[in-house]
Amino acid sequence: MDQELTTSLQLLERRLALMRDLANSLEQVQSAVVRSDLGGINGHTARQGELCEALRQLESEAVPIRNPIGGVLAKQNIWAQLPDDVSPQVRERWQTLAQELTQLEQRVRQLNRV
Repeated sequence: MDQELTTSLQLLERRLALMRDLANSLEQVQSAVVRSDLGGINGHTARQGELCEALRQLESEAVPIRNPIGGVLAKQNIWAQLPDDVSPQVRERWQTLAQELTQLEQRVRQLNRV
């Protein structure tokens, strides 16, 4: 597996871990709201801010795509489809992680609306 693919998998795993933490914090803050626990609300809100900042930082670590003529076209979409020439094991791992990430992102969007 080449370095760029390894880096992309690591970034995907880190994003997944951060999104898990964010979903958990959003779920936990709901009970703090029901209990009118201002300290709990403030603590979770601060934690959510930290997690969002970590997610922004992670996005900035995406590998830039090089234009064949020269220069940088754009940031690589590290959650995009894999190249055709990766092994079936890597493809399966990527798809599993990407599917879980998609589900977590939907959960976080839902929790943000509550």
